[in-house]
Amino acid sequence: MGGVPPPPGGPPPPPMFAPSAPKGPTLPAGMTAKKTFKPETTMKRLNWQQLKPTVIKEESFWAKAQEDKFESSDLFTRLMATFGQKKITKKTTEVEKPQKKTKELKVLDGKSAQNLSIFLGTLKVPYQDLKDMILSVDDRLDEALLINLMKQLPDGEIIDALKEFKKQYDELHASEQFLCTLSDVSRLLPRLKHIQFMRQFDEMVGDIKPNIVSATAASQDILKSDRFKKFLELVLMVGNYMNSGSRNAQTLGFDISYLTRLKDTKNTENTFTMMHFLASMIEEQKDKRYNEVYGFIDDFKHIPKATRVTDDQLQKNIKVMKSALKLMEKDIESFGKKKDPKDKFSEVMSVFIEKAQDQFGLIEEMYENMVNCYDKISDFFCFDKKKKPMEDFFGQMNTFRQDYLDAVKENQRRKEMEEKQRKAKLAKEKAEREKEERKKKKQLAGLDLDAEGDQEGVMDSLLEALSSGKAFKKEGRRRTPRGDKAGNNRALERSRSRKQLVSPMSISTAISLDEVTADDFSASPQLKSNKTNNSNRQVYASMEDATGRSKAGRNRNRNPDTSAESLMAQLNALAN
Repeated sequence: MGGVPPPPGGPPPPPMFAPSAPKGPTLPAGMTAKKTFKPETTMKRLNWQQLKPTVIKEESFWAKAQEDKFESSDLFTRLMATFGQKKITKKTTEVEKPQKKTKELKVLDGKSAQNLSIFLGTLKVPYQDLKDMILSVDDRLDEALLINLMKQLPDGEIIDALKEFKKQYDELHASEQFLCTLSDVSRLLPRLKHIQFMRQFDEMVGDIKPNIVSATAASQDILKSDRFKKFLELVLMVGNYMNSGSRNAQTLGFDISYLTRLKDTKNTENTFTMMHFLASMIEEQKDKRYNEVYGFIDDFKHIPKATRVTDDQLQKNIKVMKSALKLMEKDIESFGKKKDPKDKFSEVMSVFIEKAQDQFGLIEEMYENMVNCYDKISDFFCFDKKKKPMEDFFGQMNTFRQDYLDAVKENQRRKEMEEKQRKAKLAKEKAEREKEERKKKKQLAGLDLDAEGDQEGVMDSLLEALSSGKAFKKEGRRRTPRGDKAGNNRALERSRSRKQLVSPMSISTAISLDEVTADDFSASPQLKSNKTNNSNRQVYASMEDATGRSKAGRNRNRNPDTSAESLMAQLNALAN
């Protein structure tokens, strides 16, 4: 109609997948450039390592691979659904926001940018404010922030390269924008290290000083302890005595480390060691023979803390401090030439380094004194300080100290146990003696009236025996079986006859226990010669008749000389 028709044989429509033009080196024979795909969404990457065309040979698998046969729209759809960035479907009432365009990295690699982005996510300070904090050495730059920042910063060359992109600042990735901002700070990494050293200086001094003091004090404890020297003399004497006739006889001195092996020598019964022996001997004679030795272990007050001191670590820390102070001194001069009014590094660090150098000088003097003290110990006890470092020596001395204290405690426990056993033995012997005495008293109280002479208390014993029924008991009496009813009846009759024989009422009416004794019979003529006292005679007669009845009822009188008859006979003798 109106317009120029297209010429016949016009250009065909562009193919769906246009092959990319070959680039780089010539491809191996038979190979063509791979197709270029354009997925509808961003896909996750397969981070493989490409083979260079020059490596691929004509006979290799890669030269003959034909992956195009697997190409299909279904495969691409499933790949996008599984590994593609998902689109968020929103309600029709909301307007779909355009997808944010990802900024490409100019200088940084992906991993460094990702790590730096994570750090920036925790940083609550704008980039420019952080830059000003670094220049002014702000107190908000604490040690933790400095360590994390230096850990994420790339090399100084990469930071300097980002200066070229200041005009393209808005097009840079966030991590590169951060580095571009800090690129204006001269010698950024050395500056941050100096600030970190300033923050850590007091802590380093607090770690080094106590260790030097502890080691020096422990050395002086050993050198000044006269009691410890006496103890070594005692050990030397004991050792030469015990080593008599051996290759170690007449020893002039021994390695100080042997003190830790005193516990290895045991007595013949293997019940205690040489350490226990020495501790016990010193403790027992602390006021006499060994008064100059006793308490030597109390002189080692600083040795436990000195065991934590390592000379190599002290040297390393002092060397780090010295090197850091020298570098800072040089950088202060170079930074002082900068004309940036915000740069306060030289001003702040000059005040700090003046105080730091004074403290460091004191630390160096203390360290030299510590080394000199240990040199004196090595010379005094004749050992090689190179083969026996300070930490090894103090470790051995602390082991000896603890072994000696343990031996003292164990000796005390053993002594207390022996004392308990001695008291228990004495108590047992006393109990046996008292038991034997009680047994003898019982025998004396058991109607032993045949003894001539002393009859004092006989009447009391007699009446007590009658009252309790002991006078009618016979030793070796056979028990009556339970099933023997006749025996039970006889026992009942005997019990009744005893009650009739020895009734408290009958005895109390005739004889008062408090008033009449055997002495009364012997001393009173009236009781002895009064033949007309019917009441007394009736008592004796009734007791005699009851005794006879008891003998008849029991029907077991095989020996006519029973305890009851003997009792009555002695009663009659006393009455007459």
